[in-house]
Amino acid sequence: MSNARKLAANLPKEGQLSGRNLVINGAMEVAQRGTSQSSAGYGSVDRFLFALSGGTGTMSQQYQTVSDKATTGFAHYLKVNLTAGNNNAGFYHKMEAREIDRLQSKKLTLSFWAKGTNPGGGNFTFNHYWYDSDFGDLDNGVSQTFAITSTWTKYSITFDVATNALVPIGNNPLASYEFAILQPESDTSTNAWRLDITGLMLEAGEKASPFEYEPYDVTLEKCQRYFQTSALIYQGAYGRTYGIPFNQYTAVNGYSNMRWWKMMRVTPTITMNSLGSYNIYNTSASRTLTAIGISQLSANSGEFYLTTGSLTQGTCTHLNTNGDNWMWKADAEIG
Repeated sequence: MSNARKLAANLPKEGQLSGRNLVINGAMEVAQRGTSQSSAGYGSVDRFLFALSGGTGTMSQQYQTVSDKATTGFAHYLKVNLTAGNNNAGFYHKMEAREIDRLQSKKLTLSFWAKGTNPGGGNFTFNHYWYDSDFGDLDNGVSQTFAITSTWTKYSITFDVATNALVPIGNNPLASYEFAILQPESDTSTNAWRLDITGLMLEAGEKASPFEYEPYDVTLEKCQRYFQTSALIYQGAYGRTYGIPFNQYTAVNGYSNMRWWKMMRVTPTITMNSLGSYNIYNTSASRTLTAIGISQLSANSGEFYLTTGSLTQGTCTHLNTNGDNWMWKADAEIG
């Protein structure tokens, strides 16, 4: 067979040649929140939700050895390490329903590399379904089970997209299509287990095609549709302190407009770490921070405000730290 024919044999038989992977961050490269978490929910690798379900353990981003990179073709992997297992512990990946709606009545294939140890019952379960976070409605697909070994191996699971009977899709922002790799519901053993996984690719068709790599900044931008974080104020080199400007509209209130790095899926929930005091730029006077928050919130922007006293109306105030970072986090994850 000629080289051209060999290359053509690896091309997908359905769908487009690019944008095939429905999984965001399948190479486990982006971890905006941190590299490890011990509590359930989102907390480490972007777009992957940790499910403990009564068990204990950690989920983390890991870096491959040279030999494992050569084997798998990936530099990072997700480690789900349960020190005490329980049924339905594992991870979820949630996708907007509109991304899957066009694929109803079709088959999808999930491929990935994995190694580790199996739960007490001897295998993992792969679940997939439509979900409406407003009413908790579910339309389940057919689950499948698989077992892993202690060496990196590539796996492939083909399945039919679940039929939606209860979950309205369309442009419903509360609807999602989710898949999960879990300790099976019937397996209530508490044995420790570990799942190392990377290269997740979900695509249309009955056969796995080669992983669709993309630049890091492209993956990061996709993740920022669901979560963003930034240090607005930070302690710089040589003890210099930097901040963001607030227009001092009154003697007690200042405002600063902020646009998210990328328009988010929905209006996000904003959390900020608190500051007990701050300094006005170019003075040594310390002011007690009465309140700091955000108003005029949308999927695209917001307006930060601070409240204090003894300031000059009409001036531009810089809110500076006393040696600590101030972070905001914007969360628009699928519920």
